[in-house]
Amino acid sequence: MFEDVVRMNGDSCSYSFESLRKHTFASTGSRFSIECNGLYNYPISNRGFNPKTIGLHRLPNVKLVDCTLEKAGGHKMTIYISFSGVDKIRQTNYFYREEMAVINSAMNLASFNMSLRASSDSDYADVRDQIGRLNSFETKVKGKFGKILMNRKSSLGPKAMRLFAEMFDRALISFEGSDGVKVCTDPKMNGMRYDAGCSLLVDANVAKAITALNRGHYFTANLAGIKNTFKERPDLTLTLDDAYHDNFDEDEREGDAYVCIQKFVESRVRLLYRELRTEMIQVVEDSDFLYYFDVGVEITSMDDALDLVTLTTPADEALRVILDRR
Repeated sequence: MFEDVVRMNGDSCSYSFESLRKHTFASTGSRFSIECNGLYNYPISNRGFNPKTIGLHRLPNVKLVDCTLEKAGGHKMTIYISFSGVDKIRQTNYFYREEMAVINSAMNLASFNMSLRASSDSDYADVRDQIGRLNSFETKVKGKFGKILMNRKSSLGPKAMRLFAEMFDRALISFEGSDGVKVCTDPKMNGMRYDAGCSLLVDANVAKAITALNRGHYFTANLAGIKNTFKERPDLTLTLDDAYHDNFDEDEREGDAYVCIQKFVESRVRLLYRELRTEMIQVVEDSDFLYYFDVGVEITSMDDALDLVTLTTPADEALRVILDRR
């Protein structure tokens, strides 16, 4: 659920939308994959075969919103919706226009329903001004209207975003009702303003998109580039220069220099893990949410004339020593 992803981010953040939405705003890389060898009712084929696993980035996906975390050093965390209800892997990971129409309609209906509730529901009292400034979501299509569309940005705080996400989830489910196709083919809802009599949306394909999206969609939040922020922190950097060795106690060496690096890494990983869980992202305790923290170690040479890549054999041996000591 979209609401779950938003809740996972905590309260120390803000969200920004772009009104002009393109199906090409898709993620082209992911370390995650889905296991699909057990999909007997709705299998996913790839060139006529049923693969066991498929990289998540190969599924159609599109950006919904950017999240700026207070402790992320200006890096934006992008939230995507991925289409796991496809029946086959496509040449690109773009949504079809009917599928984009359904997603746009869910976003615009969520905004519309929030505006209706803002006048009477007390839960919306302190976010009414944010709701009033939320732009409608549109996608350029062939015709004269597409030439005048401009991209506008709007933002929501954490509480308003949770309400929006809740309404988005409800809207997507509601399209399975008898009026779903009618709503999703309405230009005011799908944000696709074709010239009179020129709409390329096919009702049957819209109905298929509604059913398939409700059968399988998945949300991910990716905080790309955040590692560069931690690289600049002196408390997370170990410099093995002459000054370090001059102050180093030989009795603490315990046999080799690899132990020094390992102890430093282990202590900083614990520090990072606590900081990521409590400050950058406020982990929801006692929940079923899944958080993945990718912590990496970068080793560089202090000698500009020395390339560590060429020293693959000793680097491999050092890595094995460190892993064996776990």
